[in-house]
Amino acid sequence: MAVDESNVKSSLGAVLTWAGGIASTVIAAVLIYHFTQAKPPVPPPTYPQFGLTGLITDSTTKQPIAHAIVTASFENNIKSYTTDGSGAYAFTMDGAKDGPDVVTVDVVANGYSFYRASDLPVMPGDNYAGFPLISNAVPVAAPTPTPAATGGTAAVQPPAAGPSGSTGAAIHPVITPIIVQRVMPKNFIRPGISTYIGLKKQ
Repeated sequence: MAVDESNVKSSLGAVLTWAGGIASTVIAAVLIYHFTQAKPPVPPPTYPQFGLTGLITDSTTKQPIAHAIVTASFENNIKSYTTDGSGAYAFTMDGAKDGPDVVTVDVVANGYSFYRASDLPVMPGDNYAGFPLISNAVPVAAPTPTPAATGGTAAVQPPAAGPSGSTGAAIHPVITPIIVQRVMPKNFIRPGISTYIGLKKQ
């Protein structure tokens, strides 16, 4: 029985055309799916964390002040920490940029003048800053502006008025600029718990 070669070629061509059509359809569907899927959002940049810790002390006796309220302001985030029996405080923060960030610290303690240190420079990692408070029993002179010092220091900037609830009779006078150290003092014991001030959700 003779085979009609033209019919075979015609049938084979139809099969190939049909297979090619299916392949083209599958490829087109895959490409459409790939290019129409929503891409995941790009995560915001992350920067190293930095810590700010230190002691609140009496400027005359050098003794630690317990139960002082230390408030740190950083990038529109504000958190408070109550010093422990050793007068220590501790904050942990997410950096806002590469390089140093700046923090404003307010301190309120019963029987002491209100204290504010503005624009303290902090670097990723550990930072130490101690704040001496003046007792209300000690006569104080009117504060005078002090320019910020160089070498990683910041001058104390007195506010226009003490915060509501402050027991201080006067704004803290300028004694010396607050120096932010990168090395903890030899006998300093960091509090076991620090207060988180972050740009990211906890």
